[in-house]
Amino acid sequence: GATAAGAAVAREASPIARTPSEAVTTAAARPLRILLADDHALVRDGLRELFAGNPQLQVVGEAADGLQALEQAHALAPDVIVMDVSMPRMDGIEATRRLRAELPSVTIFGLSTEERTDALHAIEAAGADGYFTKSDDAQELLARLVAVHATGAHDTGATPPPPSGTR
Repeated sequence: GATAAGAAVAREASPIARTPSEAVTTAAARPLRILLADDHALVRDGLRELFAGNPQLQVVGEAADGLQALEQAHALAPDVIVMDVSMPRMDGIEATRRLRAELPSVTIFGLSTEERTDALHAIEAAGADGYFTKSDDAQELLARLVAVHATGAHDTGATPPPPSGTR
């Protein structure tokens, strides 16, 4: 009677996936967990505000240097890290290299103020899945993060082409 009906309701409400297809649906239903790593609070604040407008994205932590990024990544297990290339104590290139070895499934996007290709290529060589400059379009970054969320793909494709024109 009432007990069987109650058990059926409890099973339907259970967040635990019972089949592989339910597991995919459950993963897609939760927001993409993002760690922001940048030594400039203003940049972290701006990115957090940008992501707050999208229910598919959730900032779960922030780091002001590469060592904090490593600690936060291990503690919070984010899906994606937006990693500044140049930070104190440990730069984003070394932090990316270590994270790629220690947490290979995390997606890492490099971020730089500079259009210099050597720093951006260095973070890719360290294992980043792509990069953005701080002068790139915010909507492009959002689109790439939403694509990671939709596909669950670790490798999101090639690095965006160099910006057209001069900035």
